Amino acid sequence: MLLDLEYTYSSASLQQPESQFDKRLVDRWNYLMEQGYFRYEVKNLQTRIIEGKYGYVAELQTNRATNRRAPQSMLGLTQAFDASKFNFTKINPERELIFKLRKTDELEGRDWTDQVIINVSPTDVGHSLITPQVDLQLPQVLTEYSIVLALEVIFLSSDPSIRILFNSLCAYASVNNVHWHILYLNTPAYIQSAKLERRGEVHLLEDYPAPAFVFIINSPKDILKTARLVHRLTSWLTSSDVAHNVFIARSKGSEDGESNSFRVFVWAREKVVGAKDPGAFLMAVCELSGQILVYQEDRYKTLTESEVAEEQARTVLPVFNRVKASVIEMFQSQ
Repeated sequence: MLLDLEYTYSSASLQQPESQFDKRLVDRWNYLMEQGYFRYEVKNLQTRIIEGKYGYVAELQTNRATNRRAPQSMLGLTQAFDASKFNFTKINPERELIFKLRKTDELEGRDWTDQVIINVSPTDVGHSLITPQVDLQLPQVLTEYSIVLALEVIFLSSDPSIRILFNSLCAYASVNNVHWHILYLNTPAYIQSAKLERRGEVHLLEDYPAPAFVFIINSPKDILKTARLVHRLTSWLTSSDVAHNVFIARSKGSEDGESNSFRVFVWAREKVVGAKDPGAFLMAVCELSGQILVYQEDRYKTLTESEVAEEQARTVLPVFNRVKASVIEMFQSQ
């Protein structure tokens, strides 16, 4: 039976440091894993820190390579939603729903449902998906609302290891229905504390092989403002046919302001059209952030920092250099 599968919160809840969000998510996730509703287990996952400056985390993911649902073939950034293909309206709630998200002080006029569901092909314990406005059958293109919801979720969390991630179409999104990934990874990413350069309303991360555009949010009061900034960039990238990945995590940088601040990274990157063989690893949002999902055991053991950094740079650097001036101009303070 579906009992108590609703997480209610309000604007005031976002200010609370001790939330039940993570416990309820992980408890339900573990229950569904015990019932055998995932494609495979992720216990005893082999993990190692790759030696070097950036502290990349390599994870051996042979089950994900062979047992996950085949990714859909993406041909363009504005590919239409296709109801005949797998999408998140087709999940089995008893097997896949963690809870519905219900914001109690903003219910009037809403005719949609926001959900957190399991990723049946997980990378780590707790790997889940946020599916905003699932009833509306929206393609995998970020809306301002979906960014607001992701920022609300990360402020609801009290777990410092939480990360929220997005792959656009042609940037290794595997389902063309708008969604974010929720991950928990105890090893902080280098980019969470890397030096940033402020350029108006956006920051630049350039001390990294995969340079990015970064927004800093210090308070739940700034959620709408930050979402509009992020959406301004991602919608421009989409209209410019530039694939992109987004990564949200707690800031470890002393210059970012509040201790409870978060960084929102946006990578403009090379497009991946159609279905591709991932080889030993691919370069989606996890890998750009420094979490390298490795599909071959021999490469897991031998993968070096220089190999990862080279692939990050190949994926991102030419596009970053091409759009950098336009993005800076877009966010210069008036």
